Amino acid sequence: MATLSTLRLDATIRKEFDSFRVFYETDTMRREPGSGSRCGADIACLSRGETVAGLHFYDFEPIPKNWVETHEDRDPIPMLSFHISRFNDIINILRYLKPLWILYEYRYLRGTLYGGNEAIGQQE
Repeated sequence: MATLSTLRLDATIRKEFDSFRVFYETDTMRREPGSGSRCGADIACLSRGETVAGLHFYDFEPIPKNWVETHEDRDPIPMLSFHISRFNDIINILRYLKPLWILYEYRYLRGTLYGGNEAIGQQE
């Protein structure tokens, strides 16, 4: 099991996942009265029921940098940040493509969501 301290700067994390769980929330407590609500969403990427990556969506800019959540008894879990305007794009990828993976590059704090080959013109 790799921990954050044992990974090299040029290391990458690659996680395949088979399902996801969506959390979409609003928050009016941290805003001035009458200024509307703040929204956010989180998607847990699961493999056999266990979280292997997280996708976080924010309605402010700049969005936080991608990061890795570490646990003593588990492999590192990449957490990718997106603007809330990308939520529909991401949810459509999750609904229609498989297999799916998350790739996280430590050197650049870059995260990628990618899928397997898709046949052209199938509209699946």
